[in-house]
Amino acid sequence: MSPNERPVENATCESIDLKVICKWQKKKNFVPIDFTGICGNPSLPSEWFVNNENITDVSATWKLSPKRTARTVILQIYFKKDNGNSMVSFSFESIDIMKLSQIKNFAVERKNAWKLNLYWNRSKNIFPLKSSSHANIVHELEYNIVHSKIVKYINISSTNETLHYQLSKDIIPCTKYEIRIRYVIADKYNGKWSKWSPWSATVSSETEKDYPHPPTLHNDAFEVQVVDDHKQNMLVYWKKLTSEQKFCSFKYFNITVESENGLSKYKADENADSLLIKNLENNKDYSIKIFSMNEVGKSRNYSELQLKKAENIPMKAENINFVKVNDGCNTSVHWTSSQQNITNFTVYWCHISENDACDSDLNSLLVNSTQTSSMICVKGPLKQHKIGVATNTLYASTGIIWKSLSVKSNINIVMYFSILLSLSIIFVSLYKIVHHSYRKCKREYSGNIILPDGLKTIPEIKENCEKEEQSLLQMTKCRKVSDSQTIDSGYVDESNKSEEKVALVNLCPSVQSNEECHEDIDIKLKVNDEIVTNNENITQATRKWNYVNPLKHVKKKVSDNISCDSDESSPQLQTHGLNKVVKNENDALQRLDFTDKKNYINRQSKYDFVGNKFAKAYITVQELMQRRLGESPSTCT
Repeated sequence: MSPNERPVENATCESIDLKVICKWQKKKNFVPIDFTGICGNPSLPSEWFVNNENITDVSATWKLSPKRTARTVILQIYFKKDNGNSMVSFSFESIDIMKLSQIKNFAVERKNAWKLNLYWNRSKNIFPLKSSSHANIVHELEYNIVHSKIVKYINISSTNETLHYQLSKDIIPCTKYEIRIRYVIADKYNGKWSKWSPWSATVSSETEKDYPHPPTLHNDAFEVQVVDDHKQNMLVYWKKLTSEQKFCSFKYFNITVESENGLSKYKADENADSLLIKNLENNKDYSIKIFSMNEVGKSRNYSELQLKKAENIPMKAENINFVKVNDGCNTSVHWTSSQQNITNFTVYWCHISENDACDSDLNSLLVNSTQTSSMICVKGPLKQHKIGVATNTLYASTGIIWKSLSVKSNINIVMYFSILLSLSIIFVSLYKIVHHSYRKCKREYSGNIILPDGLKTIPEIKENCEKEEQSLLQMTKCRKVSDSQTIDSGYVDESNKSEEKVALVNLCPSVQSNEECHEDIDIKLKVNDEIVTNNENITQATRKWNYVNPLKHVKKKVSDNISCDSDESSPQLQTHGLNKVVKNENDALQRLDFTDKKNYINRQSKYDFVGNKFAKAYITVQELMQRRLGESPSTCT
């Protein structure tokens, strides 16, 4: 080891009372320590404390004199070297190494149901102080109810070594507490403060038993519910008691109702905050007293309400309205009153349940008699609350007159109509689906055309078939329509009929001579892409070279609301020029391909047609009778 090399390093010290403990680390090639010492002022012998006994290679302990006053601690470690003794020195500020000792003998004594007496001792000597009696020492009490997470603190300043303190803040009967204490020196040394002492051991103690707190009222809250001309019910409200107010095995609330008829008693559950008192006579005065009960007995005090006979009740507040004034809780309440000699008004509000009753704490606010409006804080949507106003005179009150936003009170009606509307929509939708399916079925299988026995559908047109196999002709009755109505072609019912006949024909193509064809049909018209147009429900012939016989434009009205005519001016059907004479009537009646999704004839058409999805060509009875039977077009008779 070199002459200047230090054999130890990282020394630390701490002072507890009049004891100083120092520790350090030794290096490799460690030179054995001869002795150690500490001092404050090296020039003063009384400041030197040499230790040759409580010493190891890495620590040493000294007991100091109560008379020591030095603010600096100098640690000196002596060791022997081959060339003689050598010394290493470390310096510490006393305040930096000072550590207060734990309070001993901490005790708690039960005084009564509301107080606890505390006792403890503290060390008389706190280095670097001459005496703890000269120090400004602050004690801190920590206490809580057993198993409770709510912890409370109290600071106590004192210079006495033996302390006594009476703890009463937030102490309640029949309750077990846990308490501990610690202290700190509040005096400054070199601009620093001491650290807190370790906590004392925790001590438990239980307070004595006592009667419960009486319930308190929400500004004399009650409401009157009229039963008939002579009877009324009274709903009284009070604030729920907390566990700290019940204590000692709380049982229930005791309510007494006193009148000239005598005294009646009621009980309310321990968690209740209201009671409905039934069948009170409206021509008598009542005094209602509310007590609380625990295992010790009935509360010493009570809360009281007065219900005066009906003739002495003030006039009720009217036109109660309220509205939120911003996105927060601020709500403006307004009302009117014609009562004279008013003492004040009380505004009440609460959150309501499905049956329109308060399901949370009742809130209340007193309002000056000269005002008929107030600002309150309603948390949440107004539709979930109700707000009321009580008018108070010196001797009587109306009780609460409630007003809600017609939500909870009318919720069942609103829900009923909502459900009814939904069911109606569903029913109409189902009806339309079923009706559509029925009508489609009628078109697919009958189309309101009476089919021959055994035939369920109108056959498809085939290229080569006998006329007798594929031709179908059946009379059906016309519909009643007004000029402004449109005809849903293809469906006729008994409530909508007349004597005019219409028919559907579905014919096979065959070949006859031009002359025969010409004898049967005077003219044939070419059907092109423009033959059928419509405004919304488009029905359109897309085959370019299909042929159809032109309709005879017979216009005959039987009455104002029955029409069996065709209308040449209608845009739904237009003809475009003459075509060569076709060979056969059946050629002329080759199918038209109607391309709307449901394959129905145009719903907006005013022509009298019947048909179904298998029909390929359509013609009126008038036209058919004229060509087939050589008769004039039939009329609606």
